[in-house]
Amino acid sequence: GFVLNNKGLMAGVSIEGSKITRLER
Repeated sequence: GFVLNNKGLMAGVSIEGSKITRLER
C-alpha cells in the first residue's frame, strides 16, 4: 500500500513488512 501521507506510509510499510516477513519465514 503506497500512501503519500507519512503516517499512512509508515503504517503501510509496517503492515506489509510484517506480512512479507511472515511469508519469507
